[in-house]
Amino acid sequence: MAEYSYNAIKGKAKTFRAMTGIDLGEFNKLLPYFHRAYTAQLIVDGHDSETKRGRPGNLATIEDKLFSII
Repeated sequence: MAEYSYNAIKGKAKTFRAMTGIDLGEFNKLLPYFHRAYTAQLIVDGHDSETKRGRPGNLATIEDKLFSII
């Protein structure tokens, strides 16, 4: 089975562009904004490092989270 994660696809420019619609440079420009928004939303929802709830997510890195959304 093929692995569809950021680390598996980032070295394949054509595949990355086909899957996301943006190139790696644009993805890297979006990443800091997504990271700030993602962590800000966690804080608003009351999820900080001391109050973990629910099942841990399968997407370990912030890059994988953004990759899956795009």
